[in-house]
Amino acid sequence: MALQKSIDTNFGIPATYWRVIKTELDYLNSQGTVLLSGYISEQSRQENKQHLAVRHFRINSNDFNTYFVPDVINPLDINQVKNSYLYIKNLENSEFADAIDV
Repeated sequence: MALQKSIDTNFGIPATYWRVIKTELDYLNSQGTVLLSGYISEQSRQENKQHLAVRHFRINSNDFNTYFVPDVINPLDINQVKNSYLYIKNLENSEFADAIDV
């Protein structure tokens, strides 16, 4: 799974394919971070080309319980990566709110 949305980068080239590359979950403090990398295309990601941009998302304790506790991760083949995409899309004023799941 990934997100498809064209977003301009500092290189003057839009990133259109966004992939979660890292999730860090702190269950003791109910918080974490998600890193999302943007590539020119899905093909460039599959060819191991360099990403053009990275977005960092902090997970606060209120959202942690909604998206990342074990009770919501395991049922129906849901996992922390899929929920990371949902979390990013549902953040208030998220630039990825209208991104397409691919």
